[in-house]
Amino acid sequence: NTLLLKAVARYSVLDKEITEATMDAEAVEHAVVSIYWMTLYGLDESVIGFSSPLGRGTFLPSSFGSQYIEAKSVLAKIFTAYVKKDGITPRSQHAANQVLFRVNYLRFDGSVADLAYPGKNLPSESDFDMDGNLISAIKFVSVEDMRTVCASPKEYIFERPISRSQKEGMGSKVFCSDEGTSGSNQFSSPLDAAENIAAEQPGVAIDTVAIANNIAYYADGLDVYYGYVWKWEDGKGDLIERIYTAAATEDQMLAPGERDDPAERSEPYS
Repeated sequence: NTLLLKAVARYSVLDKEITEATMDAEAVEHAVVSIYWMTLYGLDESVIGFSSPLGRGTFLPSSFGSQYIEAKSVLAKIFTAYVKKDGITPRSQHAANQVLFRVNYLRFDGSVADLAYPGKNLPSESDFDMDGNLISAIKFVSVEDMRTVCASPKEYIFERPISRSQKEGMGSKVFCSDEGTSGSNQFSSPLDAAENIAAEQPGVAIDTVAIANNIAYYADGLDVYYGYVWKWEDGKGDLIERIYTAAATEDQMLAPGERDDPAERSEPYS
């Protein structure tokens, strides 16, 4: 993750003439997407409140540079700079946005020195660390408009298979009754289903964790979410203790022209 982040940093914050001459945009896109997928394996269990079924890993060391700049801040600034770059693809924009949505839930621990191999010259500590010029450029990135509304993942969204049936005549509306459904698709998890929904709206900054949380919330219930009826496929039924609300994030998942009158929405069931 550290080496990939360093590549993304050089492309995102250094002088354009330098990066275009020495770095390939497509290669950087692959790095961004790889970092995005690795966020699932670097969640901080002390923050999310449960043991992740995908394992417990450290996402990044706690700091970078000789001045020990907080790695969380470095990550946020690098990806904020990246999403503002001209010419990035919808795929890389989506990946970068997901990283920004998850910054506060990732595990930062240890030091850059821990990444080097004891007794071997290569790779060295400097290979993983950010040099002074890079750190200076990163410091100038403003994160005032960074994604601030983001969802903490719930334990139900990672491994439970789920299916959806489309609500006839719903279009892009979010809530309605569950009568009149058609078609069916199966997914390995609510998060997988959320990624599918996000892929249908390229260029829109959608927090897939928030969508996945809400899919899990409404599964096996009477309400419809994102125009679909959702059902668990593992035979265990609806085991979720409803201690959080899904309704709070629904407006953030709709394009401005698609938002309904709140009075027309169903209330989350308990």
